[in-house]
Amino acid sequence: MTRQTTALAVSVVVVAIGLFLPATVGWLLVIAGLAAAVGCAFAAQRLAPELRMPWYLLAFGQLLNGLGNMMIAFDSTKWVSAPDWVSAVIFNSATIVTVMGIVALCLAPAARRLTSVALDLLVITGCALGLGVMWDLGRFFGHPAGEADNLLGLMGFLAVVVGFVGLAFCVVAWTAQPPGGRAAYRLAALAHVSATVGDTEMLGNYLGIKFEVVSLTWLASSLLILVASQYLPGVRQPITVVRRHTLAVVAVVFGLVQVASLILRPVPNGELRVVLVVVLAIAALRLLGMLGRAPVASAESVSL
Repeated sequence: MTRQTTALAVSVVVVAIGLFLPATVGWLLVIAGLAAAVGCAFAAQRLAPELRMPWYLLAFGQLLNGLGNMMIAFDSTKWVSAPDWVSAVIFNSATIVTVMGIVALCLAPAARRLTSVALDLLVITGCALGLGVMWDLGRFFGHPAGEADNLLGLMGFLAVVVGFVGLAFCVVAWTAQPPGGRAAYRLAALAHVSATVGDTEMLGNYLGIKFEVVSLTWLASSLLILVASQYLPGVRQPITVVRRHTLAVVAVVFGLVQVASLILRPVPNGELRVVLVVVLAIAALRLLGMLGRAPVASAESVSL
């Protein structure tokens, strides 16, 4: 039995345990996240230096997920009965880092463009936060118990927004590798899809799906990253990459929507106003960069 088959078989067993023994899901999420982080980080060492960064980011995202789940593993209802803001921030950070990893899979060279990716995701997240507060979107994602639950729901909204941005890049990652090296990329893409489905908890609530079942999508996501790490030796330079300003376009669109909202809705006070000033300034700089430079790619470029 190959190491890939072993990893896949173990993953199936772990999901089955979580399905039939829901009380174990919390600690299974911890173990799977930390195992995926370690496996991905070590396996990335076998790659050429210019190919490692996306997998280091995915490993870091899983580490954050493992630590966040460790904080709430003792109480599977913690999200509902006693929101933990520290773990909420950790999970949102994990989503941002993971999406950076997914985007980096579609860039060549990835390491040189991560600063731009980070700035674009900062704009998207900051504008999503501003839009969520100004249009009171937390009430659609939170619970009717009070303001704290709505604010926690807003944190979930941010994760969904960033997660859906990552889904667009999963489409490119699916065919970014030449035949024979696609397994790791495709498993990473499926992992992000699974995690995003779990983050969209309102869909599960609408369909009447229990939280314990929804949490299995997060478990499956970590396990898919773990399995993907076993296929890393086959990874080569991507043959299909996105244009360098693709994510910047998304960030600028979010910035324009935010500017329009500032006209239609009351301007927020305090720290949020500072956040919006910063992210809109970054969006303006990214727009100037798009207008001043022609997109360049070292391989076949595609537009999303």
